[in-house]
This record gives sequence, C-alpha cells and structure tokens, in this order.
Amino acid sequence: MKHSHILGASALALVIAAPAAQAITPDEVWANWQALTAASGATITAAGTATNGAALEVTGITVAQTNAELGSSFTATIEKMTFTDRGDGSVAVTMSDAIPVMLAIPEEPGDAPAQIGLTVGQPGMVLVASGDAAATTYDYTAPTMALALTSLTLPDGTSPDVKAEATGTTLAGRYVVGTDGEKTTVASTATIAMLAYAVSGSDPATSATFAVKGSVADLAAESTSVLLGAEAMKDVAAALKAGFAVDSRITTGAIDFAVDGADPTGPVTATGKFAGTDFGIQLDQNRVAYGFGLTGGAFDGSGPGLPGPVGSTFGEVALRLALPMAQTAEPQDFSAAVRLVDLTLSDSVWALAGPAATLPRDPMTLIVDLKGGMAWLVDILAPGAMESSAMPIALHNLDINEVLARAFGAEVTALGGLTFDNSDLATFGGIPAPTGKVTVNMKGINALIETLVSMGMIPEDQVMGARMMLAMFAKPGAGADELVSEIEFKDKGLFVNGQQLQ
Repeated sequence: MKHSHILGASALALVIAAPAAQAITPDEVWANWQALTAASGATITAAGTATNGAALEVTGITVAQTNAELGSSFTATIEKMTFTDRGDGSVAVTMSDAIPVMLAIPEEPGDAPAQIGLTVGQPGMVLVASGDAAATTYDYTAPTMALALTSLTLPDGTSPDVKAEATGTTLAGRYVVGTDGEKTTVASTATIAMLAYAVSGSDPATSATFAVKGSVADLAAESTSVLLGAEAMKDVAAALKAGFAVDSRITTGAIDFAVDGADPTGPVTATGKFAGTDFGIQLDQNRVAYGFGLTGGAFDGSGPGLPGPVGSTFGEVALRLALPMAQTAEPQDFSAAVRLVDLTLSDSVWALAGPAATLPRDPMTLIVDLKGGMAWLVDILAPGAMESSAMPIALHNLDINEVLARAFGAEVTALGGLTFDNSDLATFGGIPAPTGKVTVNMKGINALIETLVSMGMIPEDQVMGARMMLAMFAKPGAGADELVSEIEFKDKGLFVNGQQLQ
C-alpha cells in the first residue's frame, strides 16, 4: 500500500508541477517533457499537436504508470497544454484548470485494487521555462490548488459514502534541471502558504459517521535529486552505484486537526495540533540519513469506554538516523537520536492507573543521542552481502552525547565514550573489545521504589533484592537520593565503580 502511494504521488507531481526540459523553444519543451515523463517509468500519449502562432497546443494528453509487481496504477488526463514562446528566450506553459486522475491501489500485492477517482484543480497556474539545454530553470505560481475525491470503489465492488477534498493557497516553486548523459539532476524548492483538508463519511449498516478536517501552514519543500532512466531504476542498489541520489527536506508551520465521529456506542471526538514539523531523507551510494521532528504537540479526545476527556502534550518528538552506505577501510560517521521531551498526560489518563495512584506527574522526557564511527566490511549494496558475512560491520567508536530518562520523579542520565578493538572478538563474546568509560547518574530512584511499593506494584519482599542490586552497581552521589555508577572498560576487563566484574 505504501509503495502504491509513492507511485501515484511521483506521477502526479509530474502532472501538476510540469516537467523539465533541456531547451527553450515550445516544441523542444514539449519533447523533453515527454522524455522526462517516460524516464520516470510512466507512459505519455497525446491525441494531437498544433502550432498556433508562437504557441504549440497539445491536446488529449494521457499520463499513465503501472507497477505490475504491486498491482497498482495511475492515470491522469490533461485536456490541453499550451507552450508559448514569450519572445525573450523563455517559454510559458499553461494547462487545463482541472485534471482527472484515476488510482488503483491494492491492500496487498496481488489483491484486487480499490479504484480511486480524483480531480486536481489548478486554475491560474503558470510555468515559465528559461535558461539553456545544460541547465533549464522552471518557475511556477498558482493562486490556488484543489484536490477532490470524485469516486471510490472498494475491491468488493461497493462504493462507501465518503467525501474528501484539499485546498492549497499561494503556491510557488522553482525547478532547475540539468542533464548529463543518462543522468538528470533536479534541484527544486516549493512553498504553499496554507493547505486545508476535509474528509467525511458514513456507514448506513452500522449508523457510524465520521468527519476529519485540518490545516497545514507554511509548507515548504526543497530537494536535489539525480535521476536515471526507468530501466536503471528497476534495481535500486545498482542505480545507487550508477549515481542515483536524493536529498529532500520538508518543513511546516502550525498543523491542526479535528475528528468527530459517532456509532451506536456514542460520540467520539479528538483534536490535535503541532507548532511545527520537519521531515528529511538523504540517500546516495555513500550515505543514508532519515529524520523527522514534531514540536509543540497537544491532543485531546473523548469517547465511549474512556473515563472522561483525555489529553496529552509534548514539547518535541524526533527521530534522526544517519549511516554510511559504502564499504570503506576507514571508519565513517554515524549518528542516532530519539527525543521525547516534556510529555504530559491529563489527570483522566493518570486515573487509569487507579484512583490511589501517587506517582509524581511531572513532564516526562526520554532522550538518546549517540554518534560514532563505523565501517562496512562488505558491500551492502551487493546481493546477499549481509548474509554472506558473520560480521559485516566494524564498530570503531561510540560517543554518548546525551542519555536522559526523566519520569515519575526519578531521573537517569549517562555520558561517556568507548573505542573498540575489532581484532579482539573473544574477550567479550563476539563484541569488539571496548575501552572507555560511561558514567550513569540516578536521582530519585529510592523514592520511586517506595512509591511503587505503596501502590502495590512492587511486593515488599522484592524491595530488598532491588536495593541490593543498586548497592552492587552504584555508589552514593553528591545529593540526597542520588546514585552514581561508573562503568569502565580497560585492560580487557569490565569495572564498575572501581570493582572488576570481568
């Protein structure tokens, strides 16, 4: 299902944003528009072309893309496109205000697909091509853009009662396209001032209804991609080695949504918002990086089975990962970070733990931020490489930038760094022998244990064992109810607070 969405979105982008060309005459812009569409894996046909003064008029255009492996397809029809020589070395491209689109999307590969009909509206959209064959620039603007669901047929042949529409305002963007043999480089930026959407429907069989609406402010995207031909892209690993690459980032301002529903058990409501979001991906033969972040989140909801209105807020949620891709003799940087900052829960959520719950309800935080150096010992882009090696990776060093866990009145932090001897896999049972120190600080642990005992979550007869374990691996810190554990690897041994354990 996910791949089907990507297929449709890629082809749709070609339709609504107008593709690139390597020249600035109307005929050459149209010819190269066809070439780039075909290179993306789609097919394009036109019923006819005609020259009208300084303009080339193309009618009855169909863009289609099919993924036989997934069983999905995409088809868009454009009644008319006009390529007009502006007399200054540039070409203006306009197209029909409304573009019908049909999608076929199976739940699983091989299943019968759902048939989805859409209409893309883009009144007033103008694209201007300028530059030369080596680097052609495309600037476009549109006052509004709309996407509406026109039909929906499920695999069983039924058509549910669903309505969906989205509207964007003040669109602007630029594409700079360059060609080098079989490679096409596209650098782009795009902005949408506001994107609003609404989806609603009902199920007469169960008397259930639902309605979802929301908005996204200040949507901005930028990317640089190196594209190859459709044949080359059939093998992504080979395409990466041949130069395929993508580096994209999307950011937004405020996002909000609201859900209203009802069924025989009662009404359901939910609202949510974010102060801002970001998403990025980088992929080439040397490196892969992925990450997203959400800030200023707030959620509220109510429904049958809940003790009352429930809610939560957070300051930040983020995931960032970056790894090398190429096989190298020298270590390459990697990093990984997870952030959940200042999570709060409403009293009704806390009440689910029981009316006598006495756990502190301060905001909760979990942060893990690591970086280091590693090297792939095999070519991970080669088929079967990972399975053919018992140890495909050499870990050279690991630094703990930050580890923080704060909840229920307790806090645990960790800092430190390790280096690894990849020639010694015996001392620590297959793990490269480490050298270095990690310091762990714990605050409020004893108070938390007492609270859990009072709530009946830890039996009294187990408390002594827990305290003995803490005494073995931690020593008193500077403050009250503070413990410190210094974990050190040296001389092929493991030491905790100076005591050798291995």
